[in-house]
Amino acid sequence: MRVARHVRALPIAFSLVSGDLLADSAWTVPGIVNASGLNGTHFVSDLTVTNPGGAPANVTLSFFPGSSSPKNVTLNPGQTVVYSDVAGVTFGVSGGAGALSISSDQPLLIRAKTYNTAASGTYGVALPVVGSDRI
Repeated sequence: MRVARHVRALPIAFSLVSGDLLADSAWTVPGIVNASGLNGTHFVSDLTVTNPGGAPANVTLSFFPGSSSPKNVTLNPGQTVVYSDVAGVTFGVSGGAGALSISSDQPLLIRAKTYNTAASGTYGVALPVVGSDRI
């Protein structure tokens, strides 16, 4: 059973990676969180951003709702950056949830997940990444 689930997920993953990448684009990731759950769990969200292109990508990350200023980063060609607990570490959010806006002057590959950090193990879900043309 477990193998069958992974096999079905592969075509979906390849279709996401092989889709048209647009420069000068913006994306939204809903469900970004840093908050306590039941039974001693704590939920956080990680963000992974990759620049698959041949030119540097100027990227801006903004958390909504929030009072912190946007974060700017430049990704070199082929570079991947992982933001563990993006709400808490990058934006100082504790006990809250929201959405993350990502914009860039180059195409990006973006992945996000929310999961608990319980001592007995983790449980989580991949988050959707919605392009500005879909909002």
